[in-house]
Amino acid sequence: MTKLEIWQLRDKQALSLDEKVELSKLKIQQYMERLDGGVYVAFSGGKDSTVLLDLVRQVEPDTPACTSIVWGSWVWARCWTT
Repeated sequence: MTKLEIWQLRDKQALSLDEKVELSKLKIQQYMERLDGGVYVAFSGGKDSTVLLDLVRQVEPDTPACTSIVWGSWVWARCWTT
């Protein structure tokens, strides 16, 4: 990841919400192409992972979401696509 100059950061901050969403989806698409689609979203149920899952699935609807609970030596994990 390339470090942004302060003017570049200010330019990105000045974008409208719609422009930020489209830029985010473009970055997600580029990342997925670089990894040949082999990605999933780690989902906690919080607002950040909920928004990320929504954006990713707008780009690639079949992207799995995965969550897990670890308690001592007990582990529960689940992934789903819809």
